[in-house]
Amino acid sequence: MTIRKPEIKDAVVLRNLEINSSVLEVDSIHSFINFCKHSRDTSLILEESNRILGFIFGNIDSNESNTIFIHQIFIEPEYRRKGLATFMLFNLLSLIQTKKIDSLKTIIFKNDTQLDAFYKSITKKLETKYSKTVLLENVKNSNNQKLNIIQLHIGSFDLLSKYN
Repeated sequence: MTIRKPEIKDAVVLRNLEINSSVLEVDSIHSFINFCKHSRDTSLILEESNRILGFIFGNIDSNESNTIFIHQIFIEPEYRRKGLATFMLFNLLSLIQTKKIDSLKTIIFKNDTQLDAFYKSITKKLETKYSKTVLLENVKNSNNQKLNIIQLHIGSFDLLSKYN
C-alpha cells in the first residue's frame, strides 16, 4: 500500500467511493475537486495496485493556524478495522508537522459511535485531551432524519518531541 497526495483526476473516483458507501453523506463533485486541488498539502490518498482504498481530507484552520481540520476520512469497507485510517492520519500529521500543528478538529454526527471511538483512540495515542462541542441539534439530513452535529477537538499535542 502507498500513500500519496490527491490529484484532480482522483475526484470522480473519490466521489464514487462516497456514493457507494452507506456511511457518508454524499458531497458534490465540486467539493472533491476543491479538496484535490486546494487541500492537496493537507490531504492523502491510500492505494494499492492503483486502486484507491481510502482518503483523508483536511486543511489548516484559517482562524487557528495551529489546528488541522479533518473534513473527511474514508476507508473501503473491506479494509476497515485494520489500522489504515490511523496510519493515514498519523502520516498526514507527520507530513504537516513543520507547520507547528498541535490541535485537530473535526465534525461528526453525535450518533456516529464508530467515528467517535476512532478519534478517542487517536487522542489516547497522542496522550492528549479530547472534547466535544454541540454545533447543531435536530438538523434534518437528506433522508429527513434528525441529527445532532458535534465538533471534536483533540489537543494540544507535540508530534516533534513525541516521534522524533
